[in-house]
Amino acid sequence: MLDLAHIFSIDYLFNLSPGAFLPVFFKILVSFFGTLIVLAFVAKKLIKQNTYVPVKKFFTKLYHFFLTLGVLGLLYIFFRQQNVYFLSAPAWLLVWGIGALTWLGFVLKYYFTDRPEKMKVIEAESTKKKYLPHAQK
Repeated sequence: MLDLAHIFSIDYLFNLSPGAFLPVFFKILVSFFGTLIVLAFVAKKLIKQNTYVPVKKFFTKLYHFFLTLGVLGLLYIFFRQQNVYFLSAPAWLLVWGIGALTWLGFVLKYYFTDRPEKMKVIEAESTKKKYLPHAQK
């Protein structure tokens, strides 16, 4: 049975050489980080399909978010499987998770606050140009 108290103990988190992952955890983590990389390429495709700059910027943020977290996660798995001293410490996975949540907060902030404001400005400008073709900004 998995003991969560053990996983979050200081001794385990800062163990500089914890050994390789169990095969079941290895498969789960590789699948998860691989899925993040696949989602990055889906976001890249959506960047090319959209014409509005704020929407493109949102998908660009998602692309960088997914690709960076996926690659860093796979690097961590590599270091852990190779038992690289210091870089295989479980604390790095915790740092990865905290960083991912923080970054996701910024991406969602852009989506829910900044993007709608920019979309309104673009729509107002297009309406203005529709009635006044020679109007400047």
